[in-house]
Amino acid sequence: MWLNVTPFTVTVAVTVKGPENEVAEWTAAEHDELEARAAQARAAERRRAVVRELRTQNDSAADVGTVLGISKQRVYQLEKA
Repeated sequence: MWLNVTPFTVTVAVTVKGPENEVAEWTAAEHDELEARAAQARAAERRRAVVRELRTQNDSAADVGTVLGISKQRVYQLEKA
């Protein structure tokens, strides 16, 4: 009405911004989470490598489990992963 134009010819864009400190903290937390997931994936691969190495030395799953403090079922899971 104030511009004296037809309402259908007007485009409105709305941008919502939060407080900079909180948005920055949220972004930092996302970064930390991604780093943690990557570290967890690396740790899992290292564990699988240890199990595979011990198993290629003809150690039984039970022996490997005893050495690593895990069950022989877990040894089988890690070996196949």
